[in-house]
Amino acid sequence: MKSLKKKLDRFYREYDFQKRLRQDPIEIPHRYSNPVDIETAGFIASCFAYGRISLFKPVIEKILKPGGKNPGDFFLNFSLDKERKYFEGISYRFNKGRDVLCLVHMLSETLREWGSLKELFLHHYNQDHEDIKEALHGFVGHFLGIRTSAVYGKNLKPPGLMQLLASPGNNSSCKRMNLFLRWMVRRRDIDFGIWDAVPPSKLIIPLDTHIAR
Repeated sequence: MKSLKKKLDRFYREYDFQKRLRQDPIEIPHRYSNPVDIETAGFIASCFAYGRISLFKPVIEKILKPGGKNPGDFFLNFSLDKERKYFEGISYRFNKGRDVLCLVHMLSETLREWGSLKELFLHHYNQDHEDIKEALHGFVGHFLGIRTSAVYGKNLKPPGLMQLLASPGNNSSCKRMNLFLRWMVRRRDIDFGIWDAVPPSKLIIPLDTHIAR
């Protein structure tokens, strides 16, 4: 084990994190300094971080563009009637245009109620639990509890929307949600550490076929 640790420590010391930053969706929230802007941009970026980065990065850019330098303020004050035009025509793989708009609508409703995504997560977080599974379940559950009739005409949760909001309650590994939590919680390298009430030791690394290999 000492020999393995020595090798892993060497890989860590020699790893070019700045190069990785330029090839990772976390590069997008790194453009902001305000914590609410960082977590808002990070949430959007992580939701769409599947497939090739050259394909999903332009989608994230389009969603964040109307918010300019302060996406947190934009989504907090988002008007579905007046500003839905900014998201018309944006889609990505499984996510149709109305799914993207509905995610923005849900994010806006959440920020109005809680002020930040951090406050929502901490509301569900229990430091006595072994990990953040239950907190993540409550966090995503809040989004899924928001009525969607303003977007879909009925209170629907179509597959394209559900794919963006994976929950451990649905036996999902929640790769992208756990990625988002790593960005917010972990306090080193390219991560932000702005959700400092949650110890990094509580984070989960989802295992799928690619990581197992």
